[in-house]
Amino acid sequence: MILHVGMNLPRQAEADERAARVLKPGGIFAVYDVMRLKAGVLAFPLPWASSEAISFVATPMTIVLCRCFGFSVIAEPPTRTFAIEFFATVRARMAAAQADGKSLHPASAFIMARTPAQRSPISPPRLKAAILAPVELLLRLG
Repeated sequence: MILHVGMNLPRQAEADERAARVLKPGGIFAVYDVMRLKAGVLAFPLPWASSEAISFVATPMTIVLCRCFGFSVIAEPPTRTFAIEFFATVRARMAAAQADGKSLHPASAFIMARTPAQRSPISPPRLKAAILAPVELLLRLG
């Protein structure tokens, strides 16, 4: 399983190859990661990297290319629309809590931030730009 770490792996293919080596035939390799959906400028810093030189955001096609290691895609549920709706709901709830005088958890700045440098990589503005989005893939070996 890869869960929000792919953007830190400079050699993603090595991780895919290792997964193929340790899984039994028919084994499932799950990927849930922020991925690049299209070309475009990323606003750094991002939570995992201060610059593009140390950011290794894959594309879903990069993961699908691990077919050369014997994987086949068995599911790729859509997550972008869900993420947009989720963050919009969370922002609305947080704004309502602030209006009621409640204090917010410090991590809330990750969602509520107004500037790109402070914002989550999967915040609504970034999701709507469709450059980065969470991607879920289920791959089967063999």
